Amino acid sequence: MKARPDSVRRTRDLLRAAVLRGDFVDGILPGERELVGSYSVSRGIVREVLTLLRDEGLIARTQGVGHTSSPLPRTGDSRTFKTLQNRRATVSSMEDCF
Repeated sequence: MKARPDSVRRTRDLLRAAVLRGDFVDGILPGERELVGSYSVSRGIVREVLTLLRDEGLIARTQGVGHTSSPLPRTGDSRTFKTLQNRRATVSSMEDCF
């Protein structure tokens, strides 16, 4: 039963690339039904992929809006250093818990 993990991995990689390219207007991802049609996978796979991308911090889910992208800042952005510092601090805080 290798088809499901392959479908999840492939769909995750394609959706991740689309988010990082900024393919979605205003950073709002299409709904689950549209993603099912776009990627020709089941709704369960789409939901699993969205969860994986949320866990990576690449997208966020907002009630009433749906999923929105939150890509890493581009090089040269004046906020890049501060954002990376904040992410490092978060990782350090998480490491302290273990």
